Amino acid sequence: MANKDYSLIEEEIKRYVVKGRTESAAQMLWFLENIWNLDPVDAEESLCDHKDDKGIDALVGNHDLKEVVGMQSKYCTKSTGTHGDVKIKQFIGTVKTYFEAPGGIGDLLKSNPSPAIKALIARVGLEKIVEEEPYSVRSIYVTNCVLAKEAHDLLKSKEGQRLDMWSQPRLASAASRSRRPDLLDEEVDFTAKSIIEEEAKDGVKIYFLLVPAEELVQLPGVADNTVFSHNVRLNLRETKINKDIAKTIENTGEHSLFPAFHNGFTVLTHEAYRENDKLRLKGISVVNGCQSLLTLYGKRGELTPELKILVRVIEVHEKTSLIDSVT
Repeated sequence: MANKDYSLIEEEIKRYVVKGRTESAAQMLWFLENIWNLDPVDAEESLCDHKDDKGIDALVGNHDLKEVVGMQSKYCTKSTGTHGDVKIKQFIGTVKTYFEAPGGIGDLLKSNPSPAIKALIARVGLEKIVEEEPYSVRSIYVTNCVLAKEAHDLLKSKEGQRLDMWSQPRLASAASRSRRPDLLDEEVDFTAKSIIEEEAKDGVKIYFLLVPAEELVQLPGVADNTVFSHNVRLNLRETKINKDIAKTIENTGEHSLFPAFHNGFTVLTHEAYRENDKLRLKGISVVNGCQSLLTLYGKRGELTPELKILVRVIEVHEKTSLIDSVT
C-alpha cells in the first residue's frame, strides 16, 4: 500500500535536494523555510548538517526572546522506515549538554566541531544570548519516518515532553497546508458599524472593517487551525509581539485602542456581500494575522465588546493566482 504521507513529504522536499546536500539536510531546509518561516538565505545559513556537527543539523537564535533553538533532521529512504528512540535520546542529551548546561556553548566550541558550527554560533550570536540569565532553549526534531513504540514512549516521559517532535504525520499535515488548498466552505458574518468597499483591478473587491474580536475567535476552523490552511507557519513559537498582544488583552482599559496598536487580519473569501451592518462571506481563510488570532483565541475569556480588529477581506475567484500572491 502506498504511503501518501511519505510521498507528500518527499514531493515537497525534492526541490531542495541538490548536489552536495543530503536528503536529511534538504528536509531540514524545507522545514526552516516553510514551517519555521525563515528567509531562504537565513534558512540556508542556519544549516550545519556536516561531519562533526555534534548532532546539530540547524541552529537558530532569537535575541528578542533570548531563545536558543537546536534542531535535528533524520530522513528515511523507505516509506516503511521507522524511527526508534536512540537518536532522539542522543539529541536530547546534546541539547542539554551544550545549550542548557552552564558554559555549554564554550564546551561545544572546545570539542573540535565543524567549521560550519563555529561560524554559525558566531553568526547567530549564541554566546551573547546565553550570557545573561534567564534564557530559554527549544529542541526540534524533524523526521519523515514513522515513530516506533519506544520513540512514542520516550516522548511521553518528562524528558521527552520538552522535545518538539515533527514526525511523518505532523510533517505531512504541514506539507499539505503549504500547498494551495481550498478555502473553508463556510458562511461567515462580520458585524461592523462601517464597511469600506473598494474595487481593484479585474473586478477584485476589497473590504475594510472593524470586527469585534469576540466574533473573530468564533470563526470556524480557529480551534483546529483549518481556517489558516493558506498559512502553514501558524503558531510555532511565541514571539515578543504575541506576548505584547496578550498583555494588551489583559488590560481592558486599552481594548478600544486595539486597532491603533495592531495591523489587523487579512481574510480571503470567494464571495462577499453587504447586508446592513453585516458583511457576509462565502468561504473563508485567514492568511495574515494567524498568530495574533490564536493569541486572541487563547485569551477569549478576557475579550470585551470594545476590542475590535481591523479586517481586510479580499474576494478571490477559485482559480486565480491572486490567492498565492496575497498569501
